[in-house]
Amino acid sequence: MSEQRNNKRLLNSSSMTGVSYPGELVEIDEFDDIISLVSKDNPDQTVGRPNVYAMIDVLTRVIIGVGVAFNQNGPSQSSVKI
Repeated sequence: MSEQRNNKRLLNSSSMTGVSYPGELVEIDEFDDIISLVSKDNPDQTVGRPNVYAMIDVLTRVIIGVGVAFNQNGPSQSSVKI
């Protein structure tokens, strides 16, 4: 691993420190999609922009889950279940 410096502070760690096998540590990230969905019944009516949640295995960097929600007030426990 190469040495990195951040504001003159030595960083010598990674997110994989202590991870021994796939599925042991998973990262979850959320982002707003760049599309706006419209109603099937009324194409002039915008439904909203979906939030996309992704679960990524830290060791293999494989996406192991994806979820989509329209909760605009932040994620709730029911909308994040994947």
